[in-house]
Amino acid sequence: MTRSIGIIGVSGGLAEHIATEAAARGHHVTAFVDDTERWAAPVPAIRRDPLDLTRPDMAEFDVLINAHQVAPGRERAHLDVNRHLLWLLARTPTRLITVGSPGHLFTDDSRTSIYWQESIARGPRRDAARTMERVYFLYKINRDVLWTYLAPPIELVGDGARTGRYRAGGDVLLTDESGRSRISHADYAVAMVDEVEAGAHPRRMFTVVA
Repeated sequence: MTRSIGIIGVSGGLAEHIATEAAARGHHVTAFVDDTERWAAPVPAIRRDPLDLTRPDMAEFDVLINAHQVAPGRERAHLDVNRHLLWLLARTPTRLITVGSPGHLFTDDSRTSIYWQESIARGPRRDAARTMERVYFLYKINRDVLWTYLAPPIELVGDGARTGRYRAGGDVLLTDESGRSRISHADYAVAMVDEVEAGAHPRRMFTVVA
């Protein structure tokens, strides 16, 4: 079924891969981005700050994908943006799928250790992981939006190939045969658009790995 999809992101980022994958499958895609001049995906792009989006902006979409990115030192913006999106879509039929963080995934099946607490040193990456954990808590307590939270693996490879293959899991960090937790932007986009089409994880977090 063809869907109308809105994507929030930045030019040159993960949102371009998701938009390209969705458009290739025949979905109708509109992007809200920071810089339309540098936007390279083959879908219409509108320059708009996420906090300036309104409920009428969202009315046409079956699904909104939040692939918002922030610069180091501005991690708190993730909280502001996600609060705003949850408010925009409250008690509407539009689904919200968010690009999450691997930081608050459990490190193994014992579920006794969280990745950011064990493995991320002080600095911007740790700050971002802690902030995204708070974002996920906002989602967990929300009952007014049909949301899904897709946590990537530790490594997102920007120039990696699209294989169309990945493994999906729940709240535990996944690794490949060599023990690395990674996926290409292109294959993460495949997983994202698969979720758009299948709706397999309503009000749940899940993760993927190559």
